[in-house]
Amino acid sequence: GSLVRPLTMACLEDDPSALLASAHGAAFRRISKLLGEDSEGLTIAARRARRKLLISPEFAKKLENIDIANAVVRHLTLPKYHKFLRELDAQLSSTPRCSTTSSSPRSTPCPSSAPSSD
Repeated sequence: GSLVRPLTMACLEDDPSALLASAHGAAFRRISKLLGEDSEGLTIAARRARRKLLISPEFAKKLENIDIANAVVRHLTLPKYHKFLRELDAQLSSTPRCSTTSSSPRSTPCPSSAPSSD
């Protein structure tokens, strides 16, 4: 018997990373088939399809984002996850916060939303 578990709709609904991987693979295969050529990845395929006016620039960007997200998920491990959260906490604790009212030493004035007169 095959060790490969069929991808069911229930599996996709329960696992966003499986949904992402499925969307990535389906998009890559469909675009490659339409182009009549194999590409190195979804980003390259999306750019080729955009240049041939098969998809809009906005949709090409969406496909590139799916490709990036899929690569992150594919390479994510528990140690990388914990490292990311430590880095996030460090960034958030070292970034000065802006305030319109506080005189805290960690506060800086918020940028004005009014247009500059320069």
